[in-house]
Amino acid sequence: MLPAPFYARAFKLTVVNEPGKDGGTIGGWKIEPGPLTLQLPNGRALWAQAQEMRKQVEEGMMHTGTPALIEDGSVTTEPAPRRQAPRRAAEAAASDEEIPFS
Repeated sequence: MLPAPFYARAFKLTVVNEPGKDGGTIGGWKIEPGPLTLQLPNGRALWAQAQEMRKQVEEGMMHTGTPALIEDGSVTTEPAPRRQAPRRAAEAAASDEEIPFS
């Protein structure tokens, strides 16, 4: 059995205060698992959008990454180095029967 894709579940993100190095506090995240995406009111549309985005990344049409810092501390607008995404199982389930964890 294949593992579920990362977009199979929604998550609740909450901002929390965490101790900083200087004795103060900094903002952090509390991440809690939520319902399965397909259980959300607009879950089918979110699922379809996530599959399309994943397909675009795998085909090289969309790239992920973080901005790179330049020596003077500024941030470059150049895209991060590109890597080929790993090939995944077949995309786009046509019906609920084809989604193994719904």
